[in-house]
Amino acid sequence: MITLYAKKKNDDEREITVLGFKFKYKTDKYQKRKPLEYYKNQPLEEKIKKISAQFKKKVGYRLNLENPQSFNEKIQWLKLYYHNPLMTIAADKYLAKDYVAQKIGKEYIIPTLFAWDRVDDIDFDKLPQQFVLKLNSGCGKNIICTDKNSLNISATKEKLNNWLKAANHYCYSYEWAYANIKPKIICEKYIDSLSGDLFDYKFLCYSGRVENMFITSNRKTGLNVTFYDRDFQKLPVTRKYPQSKTPLSKPDEYDKMIELAETLAQDFPFVRVDFYNIGKQIYFGEMTFYPGNGMESFTPREYDYIFGKMITLPEPMNPEKA
Repeated sequence: MITLYAKKKNDDEREITVLGFKFKYKTDKYQKRKPLEYYKNQPLEEKIKKISAQFKKKVGYRLNLENPQSFNEKIQWLKLYYHNPLMTIAADKYLAKDYVAQKIGKEYIIPTLFAWDRVDDIDFDKLPQQFVLKLNSGCGKNIICTDKNSLNISATKEKLNNWLKAANHYCYSYEWAYANIKPKIICEKYIDSLSGDLFDYKFLCYSGRVENMFITSNRKTGLNVTFYDRDFQKLPVTRKYPQSKTPLSKPDEYDKMIELAETLAQDFPFVRVDFYNIGKQIYFGEMTFYPGNGMESFTPREYDYIFGKMITLPEPMNPEKA
């Protein structure tokens, strides 16, 4: 008798064992996906059940939605019970540009050159020699082109199509701000100073005030996340990723970035506002309402509750509506 043992490795890869030998094979990860409306229409009890199971596995303790205290617990509460329509605009990397420009000024916005709903609509002949392609939702869906002559267009189209097929963030863990974002491909102006291993300054805003922030660095060699308080004093805490071993300097426009972040955060109980800072120039990155999906552990764990105390939960807004 031949014994087969199949094991899931990730969303699009399986591993099968035959007589002790392991073989990997690809699957069509889009074939059996349920539509977005299926997840939107799930009863609240089902959503809570799914989130609770994910939370226990990822964070290591039981989720308390009746009386949330930790940072991660309050992010889950906000997913389920605080549905401010303005969050959809702010989370959409395409629509957010006009919104942010109106709030703080267009000088902080990286220009959008083109935008398309479908990959087939892209005319690569009309694109400049250098540009950036990205999706308006999701994380890490960026293609940086420094020389169009060396760009593999067919591979680029395939990657973009796969990103467009990928499930909405809402389907994974009910990140409500993404539920109603219409998928779009953006072509941004290439800015040379933003293409390297750049520091990303991420300000955590609670009821419109920055209380702490972190810097992401060393993306090419792993990823470091280093936390600071509002006064740029380093905090003895990690969250999923290690701190930078190299001391980081206070950015040139730190105080200005705090001012801009607080202007953008005024309408929300919690939001993370990201910027890049090159000399005197500040560029807006994105606004995020559910950092790490609210499922990344703090070390030491007490900081999960220290940060959690800073979030004042609002009255529920449009719960269960997506």
